[in-house]
Amino acid sequence: MKCSHKDLYKFLIFISVLIGIVATTELKLLKAVGDNLCQTADPFSEANSIRGSEYLFEKGFFRTYGLADIAYGNKFPDNGVKKNPDRPSIYTHYPPGPEWLGYLNFKLLGHGSIHKLRYTPMLLSLLALAIFGYFMFLTEGLYVSVVMTTLVCLVPTYWNMVLGLHAQGNALSLLLIMFALLAYAVKFGKYDRGYRYLFLSLGFLQGWLSFDYFFLVALLPVPFLLLYRNVPLICLIKKNSVSSTVFAPGLGFMIAHAAHFLQNILYFGGISGAFADMFKAAHKRSIGETLDSGMAFSRIKVIAHYFVDLPYRRAFFGYYLLGVLLVFFLCIITVVMINKMYFKQSVIKLENEVIAVAASFIISNAWIIAMIQHAGVHQHYVPRHYYLFYLIVIFACCLTIKQMLNIIQQTLSQRHQ
Repeated sequence: MKCSHKDLYKFLIFISVLIGIVATTELKLLKAVGDNLCQTADPFSEANSIRGSEYLFEKGFFRTYGLADIAYGNKFPDNGVKKNPDRPSIYTHYPPGPEWLGYLNFKLLGHGSIHKLRYTPMLLSLLALAIFGYFMFLTEGLYVSVVMTTLVCLVPTYWNMVLGLHAQGNALSLLLIMFALLAYAVKFGKYDRGYRYLFLSLGFLQGWLSFDYFFLVALLPVPFLLLYRNVPLICLIKKNSVSSTVFAPGLGFMIAHAAHFLQNILYFGGISGAFADMFKAAHKRSIGETLDSGMAFSRIKVIAHYFVDLPYRRAFFGYYLLGVLLVFFLCIITVVMINKMYFKQSVIKLENEVIAVAASFIISNAWIIAMIQHAGVHQHYVPRHYYLFYLIVIFACCLTIKQMLNIIQQTLSQRHQ
């Protein structure tokens, strides 16, 4: 999409002001949290990550093949995994990306101050906003970029998670970068080797941070392929250049976990020990349908929690998600009425947008469906998966309104000629 210099200047002013506001707010949050745990970004996992980082820093990076002892030292004894002489606390389930970042921060910035660890997610969040806004600008123009980038950082989950020291903050920032880059790549057919390796690398970084973003990362290209398709989806994916690019994020994610599995093989001294450990964790998270307390729950109940229960909505998307869904439904009604009353036929198309929104809802719920026990136990941060659904609904609204205005403008200009 060709963008005028005037629009580019407007965008640069907008993104500079927005990043200034976000940076100022994040610095205030940073000061408020200090060297304590961030209570809104999973303090249990944060305590583990901080202790794991200290273990790597003090005991050596290669002592346990890059794996971290998450009960090491004396920091935050009331949070996270407790020391247990009968159970080793070298963590082998999540990849050690958060602990590696903490280790690097300690090396670069010095050991001792916990709040310095938050510089990394803070700086990455500001970079992600800039990249997100710029590629949205290149893809769909100034106004779509302004709406999308503003709404990204209005929801409570952004502020609750953005400075988190476990996977939450950095994974969210990487997701925003991938979202905008994929929109740009799919719309303009950028399926060359450079984009392929870029998405492979971003997928690897996501996989090295966590495992619960797997479906979001691997299936993120799908809504964009649905939005911008002019041929059936299966025909697009059959093209080698397209398929190798859109599968790259998921492949990168799986390579990260293959590398982590290799770490576990080295740590356990063989494949059988590493496989038993990972299979036990996966089985518990996917099959066990009760909380640790023994209380049963269902997939439908967990999903309903995130949409209906007020505490969850306040902590994650407030009324913003419900608001953009309402706007999208109003767009559908408006399109149907304009097509019927004004054009007498289906001139303004909405099929792609509706299918993309439905697909994003399924993708956002995929982890809950596949890993119900994990989603049930971790209801304090799994709802952040709905960020994809939230963003695609906003994007679909923007594309629909833009399409309506363009067609109406073209029709009016034709009638005046």
